[in-house]
Amino acid sequence: MSSRRLNRVLLGVPYILKAAQVVRIRWTPSNELLRQFNTYFLPGLRYHNAKVEFQVTRSDHQGGEEDQFEVLFGDLGSHELNLQLYECPHQLMQRLRDIDIERSLMR
Repeated sequence: MSSRRLNRVLLGVPYILKAAQVVRIRWTPSNELLRQFNTYFLPGLRYHNAKVEFQVTRSDHQGGEEDQFEVLFGDLGSHELNLQLYECPHQLMQRLRDIDIERSLMR
């Protein structure tokens, strides 16, 4: 299967978050990982997860603000992802799904 077809399959699958209540993303346009994540994955996440609040903040200023990706799980706490560990948005999306599954099993 070509990589283009694989990307279409991955982007077409609904990603339903079971435990996440809030997803916070703070990013600057210079961060290519979050720019691609917001372009390709965020619209589908919002569509399939109407009960999850997405707080996306774009900052054009480089003054001390770091890019951030945090998931809040209500009573189960929160998890902040280290963005330096991911090279492409697919890896970030997979980690988000893994964390959500782990937390949903804790309920």
